[in-house]
Amino acid sequence: MHKLIDTSTAAIPTGVSPQQKLFKIAYGPYAGRLVCLYGKSVSSHAFTWADPPYTDWSEPYSRITDSADYPLSACIDENGNLYVVYVQQTSMNLIFIKLTFSAGEWVSGSPVTLFDAGPGYYPVIARNDDGDLCCAFAYYDNVKEEYSIQAKKSTDGGITWGSGPSDLGTALAVASDEMPYPNLNFVGTDLYAVYCMNRSDLYFRKYPGGGSEWESEILLLSGDYIDSEFDCAVSNDMKLGIAFSPSESNRVYIREYDGVSLSGLREAATVAARAPQIVYRKNKAHIFFAEDIGNGYFIPRCAYDDSGTFTSFALVPGIGYLDKFMIYDSVSQTYEDKTEAASSLDNADVFHSLTGTLMSSENDCLYLGGDEKFFCLASVLSTVGGAGSVVWEYFDGEIWRSFTPDSGGYNFDESNKLSNLWPDTRSAPADWQINTVNSVSKFWIRIRVANGFTVAPVGTQFAATPRTDFLTMAREDQ
Repeated sequence: MHKLIDTSTAAIPTGVSPQQKLFKIAYGPYAGRLVCLYGKSVSSHAFTWADPPYTDWSEPYSRITDSADYPLSACIDENGNLYVVYVQQTSMNLIFIKLTFSAGEWVSGSPVTLFDAGPGYYPVIARNDDGDLCCAFAYYDNVKEEYSIQAKKSTDGGITWGSGPSDLGTALAVASDEMPYPNLNFVGTDLYAVYCMNRSDLYFRKYPGGGSEWESEILLLSGDYIDSEFDCAVSNDMKLGIAFSPSESNRVYIREYDGVSLSGLREAATVAARAPQIVYRKNKAHIFFAEDIGNGYFIPRCAYDDSGTFTSFALVPGIGYLDKFMIYDSVSQTYEDKTEAASSLDNADVFHSLTGTLMSSENDCLYLGGDEKFFCLASVLSTVGGAGSVVWEYFDGEIWRSFTPDSGGYNFDESNKLSNLWPDTRSAPADWQINTVNSVSKFWIRIRVANGFTVAPVGTQFAATPRTDFLTMAREDQ
């Protein structure tokens, strides 16, 4: 199920991978309810919620209206209460707020200044079973002109942090001139910080339950440009799983720590990826990520640990490569299957062999086919069309029915265009039916030339995928 829940003007609405924003209530009369926190605009954060089967979401509730254009982070307790930290507008202070869950509603508490000794960025927050809170964040020292990662604790539910807002907390790593990114997780009573320094060095260190100081850091990986492309989760058998995807490796990796030893480096997927998110199901790691297919487009995927070997699959039916892409030339009345060419990054390889173009004359057609209904088309052209126009159509079981894409008409006059046919897959027409075209049965979208092109377009890549380059996952029951 793919459902549009809101639109946003924030820079990173769902935040970076180490920050949690999507939660499921585990117990009580509202068990199973999902709540999503996100950047609504450049200065506000909102939340929305849904009960199973998650097809209908509440109207967005704005609870934070003084935010800088940086993502928040949150955690949830067993009663559904949310503990939120965000970067305040202008001051760049870190602000904590508790959203108390009662009778199906989240009620905002009074904001608390967690840190005001300098700019704070990309905070993360974690809570243990005793109610103690910890926040880690990137701090920029304006005098030394360098970043560090600081950690602060609260033992009174977020009322006070350390010795007060000006308390820097504990430095977790040697300072750097590059933006660092932290993550926090409690494994039982032990607190683990995982963080990326110098853009490419991923470390973790432990604060033992009942201890008085952090243990020495351990290097997980040095790889080109990890930045915020990592995430952590805890399994029921108390393993800490760390998933990460260095941008220049074209790999998704995982390492696991059982409290005694650290596993070797394992490949979960051999693709270019970003925004990995890890969860455990029956103590088996599932890593969700956005596969980079080039030209600014990403396919949500999942790789899961299948008896020691990772298996990957497309996460959302109807989002991904087109199952079939055909070009019809009206003059010769011939079809050509260009599915493989449409999926590749090769430049200027999507055209009909008799015309050398994607389409040109009146009634030339493109046929986009899916095994499932889909909602968008990413079009990348090597040659932009000129002075022509097309009609978009779907088959309703009897006739080809014309429609205007939800994002507006597109006549192949832009080199890189994301066309939303409808807001989401759930909004696809109920009467859109499977049809047979050139002996192939699919859900087809037909793009038909209404007025011939003076400059005929030539294609490079086509896919039924949006720019889904940031993902956020709920830690579900295991």
